[in-house]
Amino acid sequence: MAKRILSTSWNPAILKTRNWVIESAGYDVVTTRESRMFLRLAEEQHFDAALIGDSIPIHLRVQLAKDAKQLKPSLPLVIICRAGEESRVRDYAQTIVKSTDKPELLIRAIQSAAGDTKRD
Repeated sequence: MAKRILSTSWNPAILKTRNWVIESAGYDVVTTRESRMFLRLAEEQHFDAALIGDSIPIHLRVQLAKDAKQLKPSLPLVIICRAGEESRVRDYAQTIVKSTDKPELLIRAIQSAAGDTKRD
Protein backbone atom coordinates (compact mmCIF):
# COMPACT_ATOMS: atom_id res chain seq x y z
CA MET A 1 0.00 0.00 0.00
CA ALA A 2 1.33 3.42 -0.96
CA LYS A 3 2.20 5.93 1.72
CA ARG A 4 -0.19 8.88 2.00
CA ILE A 5 0.98 12.47 1.78
CA LEU A 6 -1.17 15.50 2.66
CA SER A 7 -0.21 18.47 0.49
CA THR A 8 -1.22 22.12 0.59
CA SER A 9 -0.30 25.26 -1.30
CA TRP A 10 -2.19 28.31 -2.51
CA ASN A 11 -0.92 28.24 -6.09
CA PRO A 12 -2.95 25.62 -7.98
CA ALA A 13 -0.43 25.21 -10.82
CA ILE A 14 2.50 24.65 -8.46
CA LEU A 15 0.40 22.38 -6.27
CA LYS A 16 -0.66 20.25 -9.24
CA THR A 17 2.91 19.99 -10.54
CA ARG A 18 4.37 19.19 -7.13
CA ASN A 19 1.72 16.56 -6.50
CA TRP A 20 2.39 14.98 -9.88
CA VAL A 21 6.06 14.64 -8.93
CA ILE A 22 5.13 13.07 -5.59
CA GLU A 23 2.60 10.71 -7.18
CA SER A 24 5.16 9.73 -9.82
CA ALA A 25 7.39 8.59 -6.97
CA GLY A 26 4.65 6.19 -5.86
CA TYR A 27 2.81 8.10 -3.15
CA ASP A 28 -0.90 8.76 -2.73
CA VAL A 29 -1.43 12.51 -2.41
CA VAL A 30 -4.42 14.22 -0.82
CA THR A 31 -4.60 17.91 -1.68
CA THR A 32 -6.26 20.97 -0.26
CA ARG A 33 -5.71 24.67 -0.80
CA GLU A 34 -7.45 25.63 2.45
CA SER A 35 -5.70 25.74 5.83
CA ARG A 36 -8.77 24.68 7.80
CA MET A 37 -9.29 21.65 5.59
CA PHE A 38 -5.59 20.78 5.85
CA LEU A 39 -5.88 20.73 9.64
CA ARG A 40 -9.14 18.79 9.56
CA LEU A 41 -7.71 16.15 7.23
CA ALA A 42 -4.52 15.91 9.29
CA GLU A 43 -6.55 15.32 12.43
CA GLU A 44 -9.14 12.91 11.01
CA GLN A 45 -7.14 10.77 8.58
CA HIS A 46 -3.85 8.92 8.56
CA PHE A 47 -1.00 10.48 6.61
CA ASP A 48 2.61 9.37 6.59
CA ALA A 49 3.76 12.98 6.10
CA ALA A 50 2.38 16.40 5.21
CA LEU A 51 3.78 19.02 2.86
CA ILE A 52 3.25 22.78 3.24
CA GLY A 53 4.14 24.75 0.10
CA ASP A 54 5.89 28.09 -0.17
CA SER A 55 3.09 29.90 -2.02
CA ILE A 56 1.45 30.33 1.38
CA PRO A 57 2.87 33.45 3.09
CA ILE A 58 5.51 32.57 5.67
CA HIS A 59 3.57 33.84 8.70
CA LEU A 60 0.63 31.64 7.69
CA ARG A 61 2.91 28.65 7.01
CA VAL A 62 4.35 29.03 10.50
CA GLN A 63 0.86 29.19 12.03
CA LEU A 64 -0.36 26.24 9.95
CA ALA A 65 2.65 24.15 10.96
CA LYS A 66 2.19 25.09 14.62
CA ASP A 67 -1.52 24.23 14.50
CA ALA A 68 -0.85 20.93 12.72
CA LYS A 69 1.72 19.93 15.34
CA GLN A 70 -0.70 20.80 18.15
CA LEU A 71 -3.46 18.69 16.59
CA LYS A 72 -1.26 15.77 15.56
CA PRO A 73 2.24 15.92 17.05
CA SER A 74 3.28 12.67 15.35
CA LEU A 75 2.62 13.97 11.82
CA PRO A 76 5.95 14.65 10.08
CA LEU A 77 5.92 18.01 8.27
CA VAL A 78 7.92 18.86 5.17
CA ILE A 79 7.89 22.61 4.72
CA ILE A 80 9.04 24.35 1.55
CA CYS A 81 10.81 27.63 2.25
CA ARG A 82 12.25 30.52 0.33
CA ALA A 83 15.67 31.96 1.16
CA GLY A 84 15.89 33.20 4.73
CA GLU A 85 12.68 31.57 5.97
CA GLU A 86 14.10 28.34 7.36
CA SER A 87 14.60 29.59 10.92
CA ARG A 88 10.93 30.54 11.21
CA VAL A 89 9.66 26.99 10.65
CA ARG A 90 12.54 24.94 12.05
CA ASP A 91 10.68 24.16 15.31
CA TYR A 92 7.80 22.52 13.43
CA ALA A 93 9.35 20.91 10.36
CA GLN A 94 10.82 17.46 10.28
CA THR A 95 12.41 18.46 7.00
CA ILE A 96 12.85 21.81 5.27
CA VAL A 97 13.15 21.97 1.49
CA LYS A 98 14.17 25.12 -0.34
CA SER A 99 11.85 26.30 -3.09
CA THR A 100 14.82 26.27 -5.47
CA ASP A 101 15.73 22.63 -4.76
CA LYS A 102 15.36 20.02 -7.48
CA PRO A 103 12.34 17.69 -7.35
CA GLU A 104 14.61 14.81 -6.33
CA LEU A 105 15.42 16.59 -3.08
CA LEU A 106 11.72 17.06 -2.36
CA ILE A 107 11.15 13.34 -2.89
CA ARG A 108 14.07 12.47 -0.60
CA ALA A 109 12.67 14.79 2.06
CA ILE A 110 9.25 13.12 1.79
CA GLN A 111 10.84 9.67 1.91
CA SER A 112 12.71 10.62 5.05
CA ALA A 113 9.71 12.24 6.73
CA ALA A 114 7.41 9.34 5.84
CA GLY A 115 9.92 6.77 7.08
CA ASP A 116 10.08 5.31 3.59
CA THR A 117 13.37 3.42 3.45
CA LYS A 118 12.42 1.01 0.65
CA ARG A 119 12.56 3.52 -2.19
CA ASP A 120 15.58 4.54 -4.26
